[in-house]
Amino acid sequence: MSPESAVRRYEEPEHAFTDGEMAEFVDDFRHRFKKAMIQAAARNRDNAHSHRPKPFKVGCTMMTIDGGNLPGDYSVYSAYNFTPDATKRRGWEKTCAESNAMWAALEHGASLIVAIVTVSKELSTGDDSKAHDALHPCRDCRDKIRQLLGMGILRKDSIVLNVNDSDNSEDELMVHKWAEEERTVEQLLELYKDDEVA
Repeated sequence: MSPESAVRRYEEPEHAFTDGEMAEFVDDFRHRFKKAMIQAAARNRDNAHSHRPKPFKVGCTMMTIDGGNLPGDYSVYSAYNFTPDATKRRGWEKTCAESNAMWAALEHGASLIVAIVTVSKELSTGDDSKAHDALHPCRDCRDKIRQLLGMGILRKDSIVLNVNDSDNSEDELMVHKWAEEERTVEQLLELYKDDEVA
């Protein structure tokens, strides 16, 4: 199934989650799954394929609610970027880590994406970025985020967590010192509101 046909399956969201339900999902992400999802995204990143002389690698994990999940259960989709050559790709043909994870979630019938986590040692994809400490989604992925937001698969309060693990050392308490930028989808899109007029 192509990403476009997976997207077309979603005429209406299967379930409209309440703000209270979403707050519980986000709390579960932050307190139960965040660290494991960062670590899984880092492992996925190690599988990424980049044609660039200095390989550009990103790993992604997404926490979702799928149709068959019981309360308190989530699905996690993982992906990495795959760019075997310099061909310019746009839209769903661009195989960024986030795009590949979104596609997997859509293909498996995700009702809601609660959180998107990316890990990279990079700070910029080469397009205009407002990243400070960690790589942000590229313009194409931000457009896909807007599309999924419009379809109800992402919410304004879904979480986007970008992690830079170029300093992956630990302090004396064995806490990783990676850099994180966490914001909601609404905050991310507000940061890049100029996309819509470009």
